[in-house]
Amino acid sequence: GVERTWQHNVLAPFVLTQALMPRLVASKARVVFTGSDANRWSRVDVRNPGRDGKLWLRGGPAYGASKRADIMLARELARREPALHVTSFHPGAVATGFAQLDASPLAPVIARVLRSPARGAESLIGLLDGTVDAASGSYVDDDKRDRGLAKQALDPAECAKLWNALEAQAAGLAEG
Repeated sequence: GVERTWQHNVLAPFVLTQALMPRLVASKARVVFTGSDANRWSRVDVRNPGRDGKLWLRGGPAYGASKRADIMLARELARREPALHVTSFHPGAVATGFAQLDASPLAPVIARVLRSPARGAESLIGLLDGTVDAASGSYVDDDKRDRGLAKQALDPAECAKLWNALEAQAAGLAEG
């Protein structure tokens, strides 16, 4: 009953993070969520995330909503667990098998404008090892902080509502 993109990009990482929380807090870990500039594509329904009784969103809008949710979760986790250093980042458009671009007849042209996987991972590695300076709760897109975020992703009340809804959604899955 939960949209597939939401399951993969939001619900599964949320459940895993919750399961690891005691260890993350004890070790004062760095936690990084993968966001995206696509966070501007779709609003997250914080009352009923990942489903609304219809077919919900598909393709780009579903992806955009899931990436906005990841950014919101990073912000809320940073607020709830000050012992952790939590950020989110946009890796850029990376040349991977994402969206089966390599099957497109335009693949050679597209590949020239995409980043290499190594370049896409630079911010992630820097956030994890502390060489990228970013406050806990922030979103990093190359050298910019909190650039290109939808207003909903910046709203602490919306972030808290999403967190609470995901806790309920995860509990419902565990019971079912």
